[in-house]
Amino acid sequence: MKKFAQFKKFGVKVGTGALLLASGSAFAEGANDAAITAAISSGKSMLETTTGGLIALGAVVFGVTMVVGLLRRG
Repeated sequence: MKKFAQFKKFGVKVGTGALLLASGSAFAEGANDAAITAAISSGKSMLETTTGGLIALGAVVFGVTMVVGLLRRG
């Protein structure tokens, strides 16, 4: 019963603090949209660069392997 009295006593303060925290995060949401969008576009460009680099590396390795194979036969 003591705990219930303590919760009742401090419940208003905790509820007000939770409301302030919730509204603070709602205000910050709009500011983060631009940062998130920029991070996503940066990630997409890095993925395209990495994919292109891996394809080019594979082509070079395949070409070198082919040339070495032809030189060994001839």
